[in-house]
Amino acid sequence: MNGIFREIEKKVSNESDKVIVREKLRIFEESSDRRELNCISEDLFPYEKKYMKSYGIKCNILITTIGMREAPIIFSFLSLQPKKGILLHTSQSEKTADKVINDHTIVSLGIKFEKVEIDEIDAARNFKILKDQVLSRIKNISDVFIDPTGGRKVMGASVAAFSFFYRVPMVYLHAEEKMSIPVPFSGVIREIANPYDYYGDIELSMLKRHFDRYDFDAALELCERLEATVNDSNLCLKLQKIAKLIEIYKDWDSFFHSTHFQGNPSKKEIAKTRLADRLEELYWKEIKRFGYTLVNEKTLEDNIEFLKQLQENWANKKNICDSYRLVDLYSNACRRAEQKKFDDATARLYRCLEMCSSIELQKCGMTDPNYPDYTAFAKHIDMDLSNLQKCFKDVENYELPERPGLRDQMALLSFTSSKIPAIYKGMNKQDKTKDSVMEKRNRSILAHGTNPITSEDYKILDSKTSSIILNVIGDKTRDLLNKAAFPKLMI
Repeated sequence: MNGIFREIEKKVSNESDKVIVREKLRIFEESSDRRELNCISEDLFPYEKKYMKSYGIKCNILITTIGMREAPIIFSFLSLQPKKGILLHTSQSEKTADKVINDHTIVSLGIKFEKVEIDEIDAARNFKILKDQVLSRIKNISDVFIDPTGGRKVMGASVAAFSFFYRVPMVYLHAEEKMSIPVPFSGVIREIANPYDYYGDIELSMLKRHFDRYDFDAALELCERLEATVNDSNLCLKLQKIAKLIEIYKDWDSFFHSTHFQGNPSKKEIAKTRLADRLEELYWKEIKRFGYTLVNEKTLEDNIEFLKQLQENWANKKNICDSYRLVDLYSNACRRAEQKKFDDATARLYRCLEMCSSIELQKCGMTDPNYPDYTAFAKHIDMDLSNLQKCFKDVENYELPERPGLRDQMALLSFTSSKIPAIYKGMNKQDKTKDSVMEKRNRSILAHGTNPITSEDYKILDSKTSSIILNVIGDKTRDLLNKAAFPKLMI
């Protein structure tokens, strides 16, 4: 107790008070009678209140658990001196709460008090009470403190869980004890570090959830917020790498690899579209170098290989049709479907159909279906142009279009050995009571109508579209789909 005697010399300014306090503490130190120790503690209580040192931080609201002793609660309020106090009491400890409120030293501080009854043993119920009745009264968490010093352990565990989860700063009154009785003048306020702030465990699980569900904006925002708040330097460095990874997959999900530039793009603009280069550099120079395992390495290497093909086949033009972009577009549609965004997914599947027909026409001598060379196409399928014109008009009842759309392209392909027009025809077939799957697409809000696409509608369209893709790309379809699959975060 030598340290406490030294503190008395600093804290107690009145000499007569100092003499009384020193003598009482000397007896306390020498005594082994628990009853006597308790009496001395009660005798010194007024002096402790009088000379309680301010903790020196801004505290607007202090939330405390209340047990059967008022002293530690009063010391906390005297030390933190909040404008408002919320007393969490049980039915048994409400009288203690009233003693705190009516203590003359506390009354002199002008603190506004509110009482909230909690349970002695039901932690789940207490958490709900705190969330429903206390959280709504907190405006700025930074100047609110929770003190779980008083009450039973379950009460303390409840408020600790609440404090850590909602990031409310927590303190407690730490005091030395002798025979389970607090040593007078030993009580000091200590802050309790939030392990969630230090390691960010909850946010990390949320970050993984966002990434794995392709919600990259939310993942990036959470990652940046975590980096700014966690105290673990190793985790901060890791979060920087994760943020870069999220950025790349966000740009991939937004088709940055196929950007069509107007005019002369800068090197920086072009570099942003070169996703393979960005991902490969991040992988080898930062993820691998520091020994991180952020995602499955095989998946990452497959993604780099796939992106390289997208990158190498890029040309600065409006319409690029190749197997890799087709698979990439289809994979994007599947991701939207996983998010239950069936209209968005359907819009992408329709574009897949357009790309499939364009790729098939390219195989038949039509270099650019946007600017069709019908003569070259007719020659490729052993027809002359006039015969092609006649056959097309017999099927569609109009002349060869200047810019053929999906239906026109499928009609042209029906004159070839391609199998996809037959599948497409089946997609347009209407039964007696239901619209065809293509008619449902046409009546959707992202096409020409207002109807939403249902899960069942999407499944049928997906099944037919994937069959067409398989016919266009062939045996390597599954391998490309695997290489285009986004990874899951391993954190």
